Amino acid sequence: MLSLLFASISWATPIVPFGGVEFVPLSRSDLTWVAEERGSGRFVGEFDGAVRPNLQGFGGAWFGDYFGLSLGFGLARITTTRSDAEDSAQQHWGVFRPSLDARFTWMKRKLHRPTLWGFLGAYGDIPSVRDVSSDYTEEEAELADVSEQNERWLLGGAGGRIGAGVDYRLLPGLAIGATFGAELHWGVLRTEEISNTSTWLGTRASVLLTFEWDRATLQKDD
Repeated sequence: MLSLLFASISWATPIVPFGGVEFVPLSRSDLTWVAEERGSGRFVGEFDGAVRPNLQGFGGAWFGDYFGLSLGFGLARITTTRSDAEDSAQQHWGVFRPSLDARFTWMKRKLHRPTLWGFLGAYGDIPSVRDVSSDYTEEEAELADVSEQNERWLLGGAGGRIGAGVDYRLLPGLAIGATFGAELHWGVLRTEEISNTSTWLGTRASVLLTFEWDRATLQKDD
């Protein structure tokens, strides 16, 4: 009974997986950001260029003709390990950046015809910081713990974006496209003395190359 129910749902709203790459050209604002030393200083922050590079991958699926989900993630980590005859120490800084976009359109996707769609998405920067040494005194270890927490606040954050995109299907399973939208990033820098909240709002354009499992092919395989 359940198999018949799932089969009917699948027939009514066929799932079409897709994957691809998104490219954002380097701009003068990127160069200015570096020149003004606005980065995190650890190379793994949201605006440092490693956890969110200019070329990113994505994957997801269309659920029917008009709604889809796209997933992505970024990962950046630096680890420094030192050891000698007397002591050993290790430091690392890292960020894991998952993202999710909802796509929606009012047009059916067809070959050799542009398809307009909108998107609404969110992401999070999940930080990881560690500073340990066998040579630390109790006071130095406490200071290292405080520094770790401060740097987690520095590297962590969250944000979202909203905008529109267009796809042009060159082949049944291949499309080129572009997106344009507004993005908002929110971060907090907190210590024992102060709490500083910062937001960044800007626009971002990109080009897309998407590989899609053609619906007709999937139905033939079934």
